[in-house]
Amino acid sequence: TLYLMAVHGEFGEERPSVAIFADTQWEPAEVYRWLDELEMLGGAVIPIHRVTAGNIRVAALGRGGKAGSYRSVSIPLYIANDDGSRGIIRRQCTRDFKINPIQKETRRLLGVEKGKRVPKGTTVERWVGISRDEASRMKPSRDKWEIVRWPLIERDMTRRDCVTWLAARGNGEPPKSACLGCPFTGDDRWRALKANSPAEFADAVAFDKAIRTGLPGLKQNAFVHDSLRPLDEVEDRKST
Repeated sequence: TLYLMAVHGEFGEERPSVAIFADTQWEPAEVYRWLDELEMLGGAVIPIHRVTAGNIRVAALGRGGKAGSYRSVSIPLYIANDDGSRGIIRRQCTRDFKINPIQKETRRLLGVEKGKRVPKGTTVERWVGISRDEASRMKPSRDKWEIVRWPLIERDMTRRDCVTWLAARGNGEPPKSACLGCPFTGDDRWRALKANSPAEFADAVAFDKAIRTGLPGLKQNAFVHDSLRPLDEVEDRKST
């Protein structure tokens, strides 16, 4: 919504020069279709740069990529502790696969080489497309040269307001951008994925099985689902 609002000039003369999408290489196919549509609708006005830190599924299983580049426990998986309680692994995936790639691309656009400081006096304004519903996610940049703004929140727009704005202009409701095996997925979305995209659900199930006892440095069983049950049993949850 923020991207199309900027393309349509909703913010007057203010308009980002580029939009950056950090690709974990494990999003649902419908997310990539939506991104392609956005490029067709507004790419000539605000180009979309796709960046990536690699395939998060491969990295999470500790295979592929450069040795030591990622920790296999960067995803907030649920674990079964020895006393039967539920734990959760520290979340690092957002920084590794979203924030860092975007920052790297921003520095590249500024012409700053790796390991070099951003020249004094250089300032970048970054717009983040989170709505009022997610105001708790508002965080200033760690870099002094970067100013962060949340234009949707400045306009007091909720997710529903965003959907209404899109519908009024003939656009459908955008799919949720999240990794196929994200542990923060609710049961309703798991069921929808299984019903509407069985191949993608099967991929998530295969990942869930692979992480059970196969993560380097982790002794406990790991799960994608917060019930500490195999993902392919998620439909049983309402009846138990």
